[in-house]
Amino acid sequence: MLSEDLATSFLPPSYMWSLTLFALCLSAILMFPFLTGRRLSITHRKQGWRISLVNTRGDFQNEAEQLIRMGFSKSPSAFRMSTDGGPRLILSQKHLDAMSDDDHFNVAEAVKRDYLLDLFGFETAFHGTLHSEIVAPAVTAMTKKLVPLVPLMSKEAALGLEKEWTDNSEYHDVPLQPTLGGVVARLASLAFVGPDLCRNPTWLEITVSYTINRVIAVYVLRIFPSFLQPFVHWVLPPCRKLRAQIQQARELILPALKHERQLQSAGNAKRDPNRPFSSLAWNDEYAAGRLYDPTVAQLRMIFVSIHTTIDMAVKVLVRLCEHPELIQPLREEIVTVCGENGLTHSSLERLLLMDSLMKETQRLEPASLATIARYTHRKTTLSDGTIVPKGTQVVLPNMFMWNNESIYPDSNTFDAYRFLRMRDDPETAKLASFTRSSHIHTAFGHGKHTCPGRFFASDTIKIILCHILLKYDLQLCDGEAPAKKRYGFAMYRDPDARIRVRRRGVEGVSEGILAGF
Repeated sequence: MLSEDLATSFLPPSYMWSLTLFALCLSAILMFPFLTGRRLSITHRKQGWRISLVNTRGDFQNEAEQLIRMGFSKSPSAFRMSTDGGPRLILSQKHLDAMSDDDHFNVAEAVKRDYLLDLFGFETAFHGTLHSEIVAPAVTAMTKKLVPLVPLMSKEAALGLEKEWTDNSEYHDVPLQPTLGGVVARLASLAFVGPDLCRNPTWLEITVSYTINRVIAVYVLRIFPSFLQPFVHWVLPPCRKLRAQIQQARELILPALKHERQLQSAGNAKRDPNRPFSSLAWNDEYAAGRLYDPTVAQLRMIFVSIHTTIDMAVKVLVRLCEHPELIQPLREEIVTVCGENGLTHSSLERLLLMDSLMKETQRLEPASLATIARYTHRKTTLSDGTIVPKGTQVVLPNMFMWNNESIYPDSNTFDAYRFLRMRDDPETAKLASFTRSSHIHTAFGHGKHTCPGRFFASDTIKIILCHILLKYDLQLCDGEAPAKKRYGFAMYRDPDARIRVRRRGVEGVSEGILAGF
């Protein structure tokens, strides 16, 4: 007791937490190989057990694509490898249809295990599963409201770019990811939480940073074996930060929801048709009195949409800076298509060169090396005899999109017109749209679990590109393109990258076009 009192009196609380966490980390690293009974690494280099956990995960974090290539070179159908989330069975593209069988391959359980949804602060709406009941129909409802939403989103894009990039007519450097993040956050927030909250600086900061904070918290938790995670998450700083941010979001969402409910009171049984759509209000109507967490429901939508949309917008702009010869044809397409009716949902659908540019960028640089992940609830035998045991986490990589000449000629070469040409071929025309998932393009997933928010993401990116192309000139800084980065399955451009921009003059662009922007 005396020694305990002395320790607590002389050591600051933060130091005590550090000692506790150090002890837990050391215990986890030393005990984990014995508790699992086998090495995690299958395709990695053989090493002693004491460093294999750290080094094999480190190999995955730094060399995931090379490791997958190595695995398929040894076993073209399937192989096992360790990841920072634990061991995974990697399947080849030929098993894509089999993974669409929900009786054998479960999406929700895979996401639950990947993102630790059973832990407080990591859960989402209703029962804590990422594919919760409320989100998919809310996204579908939002997609149906894109026609009235697009003009409002366009106004937010104009305001956002003016704030982030200014009207300076001289070339100046701008940080790409944070500035585009601010614009994407405004457009998404308009649809998610409505016009009253979509310009709130605190909410916009949450919208941009929540996903990053969540990913960091999950990464830190993965250092520990699963049996320790329910305990250590209470004291780990990234997890505490995440819970604090959820509370901060709740302080904004609940008053906004109260206001929405007041608008429906006084005898108004239906939502005012003239009030812009928001998933916040729609979710509440859908819940119909059932218990749910409206804040976590909104954060769930943010988690699956904002960061990937920002990532895609960044990559497309980098490609435009790398290929400035595309800028004038794209400007001409915008002026031609939007010349009569301005920027509308219908006109966005007819920007075919822009659509092709986006899909080609996504083909070569999807957000992840592996967008299709499943969990097996029962033992499964695949068509080639491969046996997948019950309780296996399965991943199907996207690498065939840029590594298979039989699917895409010159598959490693960027060709902004590739999918535009595909529209001219009756056999491939239906596969050319940016929002279309298929056997040859799985960046949005595949089958009935294809990303439901892809239509909203497409319109968001196109709106922003229209404003940028008509209003700004673009250049690379010092002629250097932002570096491509890899971290585990994640694929992204240097988050600190900058480009040079300047506000254009309006000569050559009709007043009618500018009025729609």
